[in-house]
Formats: sequence, C-alpha cells, structure tokens
Amino acid sequence: MYTAEEKKQDEACIMESPDTNKPVEAASSPEESRQARIEQDKEAKKALILQIIASRCITSSKEIPQLQRMGEALQAGDELACSIVSGGLTNFSYKVFLKKNPQTRLYAKLAFSRALWNPNPDHTFALQRTDNEYKMMTKFAKLMMDDDEVEDSHKNMNRLANGQRPTAVATPYFIVDLHEADAKLFVTEWASCDEQFANQYIDGHVDVRVVHQVAKALAKLNSQIVEPDWNNHVRESLGRLRPTSTGLLKNLMSQVNATTDSSLSFNMALYLAQHYGHERMERMLDSQHQEQMETREVLVHNDFHLFNILVEAKPNVSELRDFGETGDFAICDWEMTVSSASGRDAGAFQSMPIAYAMAHAVQGHRNVALHILECNMAFWDTYADSLKKNRGSDITDAYLLKAFRQSLGTMGLYLFVIIYMFGAFKNTLPLDGVADADKTQALEAIGYVGLRFFAMSYDDAALQEALGDESMDLEALRSFYQKEISSQIENLVSRAAAHRRPSRRLRSSMLRHEGRRISDSFLVADAEALRRLSMED
Repeated sequence: MYTAEEKKQDEACIMESPDTNKPVEAASSPEESRQARIEQDKEAKKALILQIIASRCITSSKEIPQLQRMGEALQAGDELACSIVSGGLTNFSYKVFLKKNPQTRLYAKLAFSRALWNPNPDHTFALQRTDNEYKMMTKFAKLMMDDDEVEDSHKNMNRLANGQRPTAVATPYFIVDLHEADAKLFVTEWASCDEQFANQYIDGHVDVRVVHQVAKALAKLNSQIVEPDWNNHVRESLGRLRPTSTGLLKNLMSQVNATTDSSLSFNMALYLAQHYGHERMERMLDSQHQEQMETREVLVHNDFHLFNILVEAKPNVSELRDFGETGDFAICDWEMTVSSASGRDAGAFQSMPIAYAMAHAVQGHRNVALHILECNMAFWDTYADSLKKNRGSDITDAYLLKAFRQSLGTMGLYLFVIIYMFGAFKNTLPLDGVADADKTQALEAIGYVGLRFFAMSYDDAALQEALGDESMDLEALRSFYQKEISSQIENLVSRAAAHRRPSRRLRSSMLRHEGRRISDSFLVADAEALRRLSMED
C-alpha cells in the first residue's frame, strides 16, 4: 500500500536538487560547520548510488524484471530519486524510486567498513558481511519456499510463479564494490511490508497472525546448521564491545553505593544489583561474552528484534485494532548472521515486547500489557512446536530447556544492559507525556526483569534462588518467566491507580507519525559516552 505519508515524503525528496560540488558555506560555529559537511557528504552518497542504480537498471537483463521496468522508464525520460530511511554508523539505507511513479521503488544499503558504534577508531567492520547478507537472504528465501510448516508456503509458491518472492524476505538484486570509498552497495526489492513491527507493540495492539508466522519462520532458520566460523568477523566485532559493559556496570554500582537503603526499596533494579553485587554481575557478563564468542549450535539471525521485522502498515491509524489484509511480514538486516546459541534469536524477539508492556502498564493499560505478554507466550509455544516438526527427535525437552534459558540471557542483555544501563531504545517507549516519576518506575521494572533473567541464564545460584523448590524443567522456568513479568505489570498498574491517574488513551506510534525508521545505529545513544566508558579502567 502506497500511503499518503509516503507520497508526501517522496515528493519532498523529489524537490531536492543538491549540488554535491558546492563548497560548505561559512558557519557561525565549528559544530554548524561539521553538520554542513555531514549533510554535503550525505548528498554526495545519494548522487553516487543513484548513478550506479540508474546504470544497472538501463543495462539490466530480463532476469530481474523490476530493474528492467525501471530501466525502460528511465529511457523514456523518468528519473530516479532517493530518500534516507535510516542508518549512518555502519550503513545508510535508502528508498530509491522513480520520480514520476514513486510506487516503483528499490531498497539500497550503502555499507561501510568502519563501525562508528565501536569506540576504537582503528576498528573495522569487514565488508564481507554484506556479501554474506546477500547469500543468507537467498538461502532463507529458498527455505521459506520449500517450507510446508509455514502456513503461507502455498502463497509463496504462487508468488514465485508470478515472478515474485516469498514475503518473509526481500529479493536480493546485486552488490557493487566501491573500492575507492571502501564501501559496498547492496540493492534489493522494496518489501511490500515496510512498517517496523515494533510500531504495533507501541500502539498496544499486535497482529497475532504475524507473531505465529514469525515464530515458524524463525524456527526454520534456527533449524539450520551452518559452518562454525560463518561470518565470524561479526562475532569478533561485537566481542570488542565487552569493555563497554564493564564501564556501564561500574557506573551502575557507583549509583547503587550512592543510594540510601530506604531509597533502594523504591528502585527495584538497583536493589537487585546490590543483592547480586559487583563481582558476581561481572562474572555474569563474562559468561554472556563467552557464550557469544564460543557457542556454535545453530544458524541465528543475531539481530532478531522487532525493528528488524517489517509488517503491513495499518490501514487506518485511527483504528489501532485494524491490521493489514494478509498478515505478511519480512525479516531484514541479515548481515549479522552467525552460528551461535540456539536460544539467542528467540530471546531477542521477546525483549522489546517486555519493555513496551511495562511502558503501557505504568499508564494503567493493564489489558494491553497482558496482551503483549500473551503474544510472547504464544510466540514461544509456536516456535517450540515448529522446531519439533522441523528437527524431530533432535528437539528434546533438555534442548528446549537449554534454549529457553539461553533466551532469558538475551532478554536480559537487551532489557538490563542495552536499555536500562546504556539507555538505547528508551526513546521508542510509549511514554510521551508521562510523569517523570512514572517513567522512572517503568524503567526500573524493565531493568529489574532484565537483570533477573540475565542472572538466571548466566548464574546457576541465581537460577536456583529464583525457582526455589521447583524442579528445574521447562515448565517451571516458563511459569517463573510469566509470573515475574505479570507481577511487574500488576505493580505498575497499581501504582497508576494509587496516584489516581486515569488510564491514558492509546495512541498511534510516534515513530509512525514522525516517519522515523529505527536502525541499529540507534543503539549508540551517546557515542561520546560509549567512548569514555571504553577508556575507563
């Protein structure tokens, strides 16, 4: 669906006529001068990718009908335009379209070898990841076409017969090496599903059809075995961020030590951090790092959060309960795929929903928060059932128990380390207009649940402490997971009621309203702070 908002954005892009050779005008401050250079660089990159894609479209063979159609339009007098979708730290993502027919569009990613999210200025992020992204998208498309487990497999086969690809992944078109720029240009189809799934959780109304289908697709991916060192440079790049978590934890414990005992009782995450202690949590971080660097079990997407899953745009944002007709989805950003822990992707998927549930709960939206929790429970049920169908006797109760415990660790990584300690993704929480004290309580609940799950995954004593006399099996672990989240939801709802704050009306996602697309560059909420942390002893 080509929405009015997309049309407005594309028309604004068409009106731009950058002169990439124009010198940077005199600025009143060094910061303004820096920003001007950044904008000029952005326009130069746009001009470069438009030139390359136009050339490919004109010379394209019939093997890629979309490029051929665009090439014919260009030869008939149309022109290409583009707008930045997201990025800037490791990639730029673009929407490339025809000026006279903006519905005809492509997706382009310009990948850099320098990872600006890493505080080490000498660190590179190997461009081989882009070639591997192309290979993995092609592999996954074939998996989905051959899959009799996913309900839409027949629809996918029909689409293939009509020259289209399965909706679970966009069709990769081509890669161009830009040696002088030390970059690569990767071009794919523009996925018909082009709204990030996170928006539905921010709205408070989630399409359960998509939850089940995503679970089945992920189970298909996680049923694959890949070479142990596939895309290993990605693992090495992420591993170099380990000192950052030490700096974050040091800052957190300083905050704990500066907080009175009476105040700690109102700050649950800080209270739990005091209970575990600095050295014990440092060992947990070491265990997580070891798992990330050494565990090689199954093929994982390795970045499987809600912002990397695209769904149909809601037909009418004034009716948040309405969803697209087909329930289609597409998984994007495949450059991080590796062989890793079997529960990693499942944990990443469930992380942001928990954070959004807490944000809704503190505003009195009890049913919404519980609906999101039910979606997470349904996701795991479908995921586990699909694993069993895909791999048969390989998927034992012991396998699922281990995978679920690993998933708790990834949830803890996102909720406690990335959101609570580092502050990434906080601005995506639906807390606009909420009192600062309530925002703090929602974040404390997110941090508390995250640290609790992180400890249960990477500290055996913490796991035993949580389960008590319960037997160590999957049912007990899942029951604790559900009760822990439910308890925090009820606490936040009770807080809203105690302060006699009326339940706020649900609103459409501000990200949707502002046309913002969140990318992994958003993780670097404060690059300078990250750099400082990495240099602390």
